[in-house]
Amino acid sequence: MAKQLAAGKHRSRQTITVRMNGKNQKTLTTNPPAKLNLFLELLSKRSDGFHEIDTVMVPINWSDTLQLSTTSGSDIELTVEVPHPEQFSSRYQSEHQRGLATIPSDQKNLVHRALNRFRQHFGITGGFHCKLTKRIPAGAGLGGASSDAASALLLAAKSHSIDSSHPALIQLASEIGSDVPFFLGSHGVTNQSSTQAANERNASSIQAARATGQGEIICPVECPAEIHFVVVFPGVGLSTPSVYSHSTVPTKREHSGDGNVSENSDEIMRSSESLLAALRDGKPDQISRQLFNRLSEPAKKLASEVQTTLQSLNHVGLQGCLMTGSGSACFGIAKNKVDAEQAADHLRGQLDSGCIIQVTSNIKVPQPID
Repeated sequence: MAKQLAAGKHRSRQTITVRMNGKNQKTLTTNPPAKLNLFLELLSKRSDGFHEIDTVMVPINWSDTLQLSTTSGSDIELTVEVPHPEQFSSRYQSEHQRGLATIPSDQKNLVHRALNRFRQHFGITGGFHCKLTKRIPAGAGLGGASSDAASALLLAAKSHSIDSSHPALIQLASEIGSDVPFFLGSHGVTNQSSTQAANERNASSIQAARATGQGEIICPVECPAEIHFVVVFPGVGLSTPSVYSHSTVPTKREHSGDGNVSENSDEIMRSSESLLAALRDGKPDQISRQLFNRLSEPAKKLASEVQTTLQSLNHVGLQGCLMTGSGSACFGIAKNKVDAEQAADHLRGQLDSGCIIQVTSNIKVPQPID
């Protein structure tokens, strides 16, 4: 038998399919989305080597597929499938073989780690069988691994009749990785200092979020506009620790708060307030003028493909072109979907065949419905 559990407005991205096999075990399926960082600033470097950051993220409709079922054994069985691996450039494939962009199927995979911590915390004696189909490239700054882990927690909770708003899930998500709480949607909200945040927490999903701390402190942001992006993965992955190790924390704070400081200024610390205001106003042209990523410069030095990709996005008429996260993927904002499709077609004719080019838009973070 099969039934559909829909999760609100964005049905195609928020649906969990439940199938019963001959042993009366449920198989749950969902599509963990990627994210884009519209803003990322480094606030300080901590004594443990990690950075305090201020970042603004939106989920987009580029997703992996995650299937999970419970088993009577005690093992976590994870299989990983990468459709059409030939789409990646030869350099990316060689790095993949050397381990930079490897997608493991053991405890090194965040899905495996999430399910293991879930079993430990809730005293689950049974195991899980999980199949992960990867479409979001690794080493791209798109948050694919974190999104997969968050979905694993939500599916595991669903399979054991544990409420998806259980506070332990936020704790586990924070332990697994800084971006993981964001992909829990409203259940990952950790900042309830305002009425707006509390109201958003009670909503079914979130449209965008500001993340502070190491990225695990989540405060929802209203984003009423549909934003059309063209996202390019240049076929070369970047190591997050390496990019951060080559970065510099700015020493001076921005005074005007108008967001008009040159991105090349290494000394002035940027504020996300102008971008947050633009998101709330719902005007993509204003949003595109407030984009910023402190990690862009060190990433360009580590991989020249980042600079080339940003130039290509600019040349096809996209606005506010920026690298996401610690790279290497970059994106630009289009006025509408038609313009985005046209820009993507131009890029496909210009860029290396190893690049992945996606036309995407912002969505709400998908979640299972109890």
